[in-house]
Amino acid sequence: MMYKNNKIRGIGYMILNSFALSLIYILMKKLTVDLNSSQVVFFYKLCCLIVILPWVFSEGLQILKTQQLKLHIIRGFFSAGGSLFFMYSLQYVKVVNATALAYLEQVLWAAIAILFFNEKFSYSKFIAIFISFLGALAVIYPGLINLSFPFFDFSKISIADYNKYYTFTLLAVVSWTANSTSVKILGKTAKNKTQAFYSLLFSSLFAFPVAFVSWKYVDFGLNIPIPNGFTSFSIIGFKSIYFLYFSIITICYVTHSVAFFKALKKANMSALAPYHYLKIIFVGILGYIVFKQEPDKLTYIGYIFIISAGIFLIKHEHTVNKVKKI
Repeated sequence: MMYKNNKIRGIGYMILNSFALSLIYILMKKLTVDLNSSQVVFFYKLCCLIVILPWVFSEGLQILKTQQLKLHIIRGFFSAGGSLFFMYSLQYVKVVNATALAYLEQVLWAAIAILFFNEKFSYSKFIAIFISFLGALAVIYPGLINLSFPFFDFSKISIADYNKYYTFTLLAVVSWTANSTSVKILGKTAKNKTQAFYSLLFSSLFAFPVAFVSWKYVDFGLNIPIPNGFTSFSIIGFKSIYFLYFSIITICYVTHSVAFFKALKKANMSALAPYHYLKIIFVGILGYIVFKQEPDKLTYIGYIFIISAGIFLIKHEHTVNKVKKI
């Protein structure tokens, strides 16, 4: 009975986590209507950093001691990079499509584990990775999948029809995967408070020049961006309503962090996996309400492919680990 109650609580926390993340995506996209996407990322990271400071320093300054500063810096770089790439892509692609593609991180992790961490190859994993790849193509090229035979029309895949801004979504996935790798390594020794502080600190520092340094392109055979001065804060035109948006975003960030931690404490990830993917449903509903963005009908199949592959990989990993323990 106790296990069942804990599992139910864990599911509740995971649903809350998914909704909080969805609201962050929607509000940040809403802010990019007036603000530069990199400025939105900077203010988001900075606000979250300020809010967690009392929690971080509740045990004193000794929490800042670390022998892995370089790894914290690397994590901050990839965290900032993932957010910057993702928010930039959101200005030009549907938020629900970008959210679906972001789930490829789970699949990319599985591929990296096989290639670089000597994890055992299995046909089950290969099939899951392949299905998620087809799902990603279906999101990027909505006409790829048909409901009648032949089900896949690969003639729809054309460079001319490719929305180049999906490249930034995929770069965000790669950055977040690298960030997750850093988290996995740091998690062996670093406290959660230490990780949270340095992650937000360095990601804020990395986001700052992108947000407030103006750039010009110089032709060196290739167009290379070089700094061309600072963007004045007064030029941004920061409105009072933005404080409300960033306040809600920060609350959602804290909610997501706490809820995700508590969810994993109450139940294992294999049981929570389906509810983790509710984010795409919340984003789809909120995206339609706020931006009137309705997904192309056949992209739903792509969502199902990506989600199914992700859930399968999580449950497969849980089963493998359970067998190892036995």
